[in-house]
Amino acid sequence: MFSPSFDAICEFIVNSQHNSQINSQLAQALYIMDNTEIKKELAKRGFDYSMLATALQKSPSLVSKVAARKARSQVVAQAIAKALGKSIEDVFPDVDAYHLPALNAELKEQKQAELNALLNSLDT
Repeated sequence: MFSPSFDAICEFIVNSQHNSQINSQLAQALYIMDNTEIKKELAKRGFDYSMLATALQKSPSLVSKVAARKARSQVVAQAIAKALGKSIEDVFPDVDAYHLPALNAELKEQKQAELNALLNSLDT
């Protein structure tokens, strides 16, 4: 059975002569920036992972891992997107968790208390 690669599918969509506007939109929707592309785009703007990490008071390793999709942090992902002048959905379309609103501190504390109560009830 023939199974074309992701790149081959994207190339076909972009090069197709039919419905060029739709094909362009599809190609953009399928495009996912990888760690290397994020790093290059940041460098074009004069930024790097260490600078982002310092601004966020996070480790450069975490910033790199978020860009590579090896760790999750909405705060870091949002900072990467802002530094690139893009939306978080454009930079990380493949990470559904980033497309939801972040919990504020009060709601997070409330949800933590709810979870603690639920888990503590398992002990009895």
